[in-house]
Amino acid sequence: MKNKKGVSVWVSAVLYFGIGILIIGIILAAGMPVVDRVRDKNIATQTKTVFYTFDKVIKDVAKEGGGSQRIMTADLKKGVLTFNQSADTMRWNYQTKAILTEPNTTVKEGPINITTLAMPAKGMYNLTYAMGYHCNLKINTTLESISGTRELLVYNTGSLYESTDPACGSPKNVTTIVIKEA
Repeated sequence: MKNKKGVSVWVSAVLYFGIGILIIGIILAAGMPVVDRVRDKNIATQTKTVFYTFDKVIKDVAKEGGGSQRIMTADLKKGVLTFNQSADTMRWNYQTKAILTEPNTTVKEGPINITTLAMPAKGMYNLTYAMGYHCNLKINTTLESISGTRELLVYNTGSLYESTDPACGSPKNVTTIVIKEA
């Protein structure tokens, strides 16, 4: 009789342990997608702040005239920031499961164009932030792309670039801004 009680205690312990592990697994399976979406939303919000800082620094340096410069930190938790020197634009791309704007549309938020494109993989989206200075400033950089945390120098060369693009209206001189690693 004593042996049966000892065995039943161990069987009960193993069953309770197994049920506990099962419950934890169910909670994690249900909760992780929510955690991932919140993380992606925070990454997008933090990157938007980097874009607003970029915009402010570039405009301040342009306004202050030749020789003006600033060092700024671009802290990108995820995604890649690319520069298109010929179009005077910068663009950040990030693949996410979070829907942050209406899919397949572009939303303008201040100087930033935000686009969320549905990807072929179910539930995945390509989030893009884009900001450009075409017709207003000429951006020169040797950087093609950056990711992670980088110290960048933004300075005004004091030289003017003649924009003859018909989309900008009549030819005009625009300030040249250089972005490079500090």
